[in-house]
Amino acid sequence: MKNFTLLFITIFLLVGCSSKDENENWFDSKEEAIKHGLKMEGVQDTNVLEEINIDGEAFLVFFNAASEDYVDLGIANIAYENKKYSWFRSKAFTKVNTSKNENAIEISWKVESKSGKKYTAYAGTLITDDAMKIQTEEGFITPIINKKLGIYYYLN
Repeated sequence: MKNFTLLFITIFLLVGCSSKDENENWFDSKEEAIKHGLKMEGVQDTNVLEEINIDGEAFLVFFNAASEDYVDLGIANIAYENKKYSWFRSKAFTKVNTSKNENAIEISWKVESKSGKKYTAYAGTLITDDAMKIQTEEGFITPIINKKLGIYYYLN
């Protein structure tokens, strides 16, 4: 019985450690990877807000739900390895408050690329259409503003 248990555990570890991520798909073009990623997320390409490039990493900012009170914001890394592209998202959607009835809320969270680089995302309620600055780890910066959704966001 001990040999059977040991054999079972060994096979389980070998199979578990050698299998790839089931959601990981690689494509010949960035556009194919984005199309596949948006389909996996259940969102349309019209929900893409911005492509941001930092340190050789490409990120796509998008949303999957929006109302008068909130926007579900997502950030995905479009990974590039061995001349192939893949959709990678390290965090779930982040709910950004857009209600004008509430106090303005600014949130930040960590985002990781497939290659392991770490970044900080910032988002919040757009209070004014005027040029605005937010404080980040790098100091005060001007974020990307989306007037239609009533939010701002920034990734560094």
